[in-house]
Amino acid sequence: MAQLLDPHSRLWLGLVGRRRRWTGPPARPIRYGPIARLTDVYHGLRDGRAGVPRLPTGADGASTAGDVDVATEHVVTAHLEVLRRRTREQIVQEQVVAQAEIAALVDCAVPEAVGRVRTVVQQLSEAVRRYEAAIRQPTEHQLTERRLAEDRHKRPDGLVAARRLAEHRQRELRATEELRQVVRQLELARTELAAAKAGIELRMAVARSRAQRIHEHGWRRCAAYWQQLVRSHGDGGRLNGLLELAGPDLPEWAREQPPTESGHGPDRPPEDLR
Repeated sequence: MAQLLDPHSRLWLGLVGRRRRWTGPPARPIRYGPIARLTDVYHGLRDGRAGVPRLPTGADGASTAGDVDVATEHVVTAHLEVLRRRTREQIVQEQVVAQAEIAALVDCAVPEAVGRVRTVVQQLSEAVRRYEAAIRQPTEHQLTERRLAEDRHKRPDGLVAARRLAEHRQRELRATEELRQVVRQLELARTELAAAKAGIELRMAVARSRAQRIHEHGWRRCAAYWQQLVRSHGDGGRLNGLLELAGPDLPEWAREQPPTESGHGPDRPPEDLR
């Protein structure tokens, strides 16, 4: 947590340096401008006055005569199909971009973070070994061991032992500081690994959000077209029922994911986004 709060930390600088399009400023909202609205209203008015679409003529209403989508048994028009296909194409484009960026995270960012964790773990093992050797209390022989310049008559045993003990404490302090630094590096490496893995779920959430915005925008355009079409059509009441649920579909991957037992979304991306 301290690494996230420190703007000069390695983690903070690394995240800023690897900023991507979806981690930058939020995208502008999809506006339903006056030109697009007038276009949909115009097409609805034109098709309605021209008697488009042609409705089924069967008495039971199930005949395939007229402008009927056989697969869905709903009446379709050219402009409505354009809006639906345009919405689907924009959603597919968001999916393709998300797949490419998630693949980059899975193939590059996560393996790099895993490699750093493994390297620091090895360094930690060596630091622990040196620390355990440094804190081991010296023996009586080691404390009284004299160096070449330490004459027995000029340097009593107590002074020599004090020097050896001071040297031992210095080694212990250096080993302790080294161990602390390696532990901090390991915490940082694990935090970066967690951030890289969280980036996958974050990118998925961004893709779902954008797909939902595109889907809602497509429905707004379809609704404006429907409203004018039904009002100007000769058989508007019947047409309104046949056009029900004929708008753009939202793919399964773009829908809100149910929370898991921990209260959070899924830990892994769906199959079509891995």
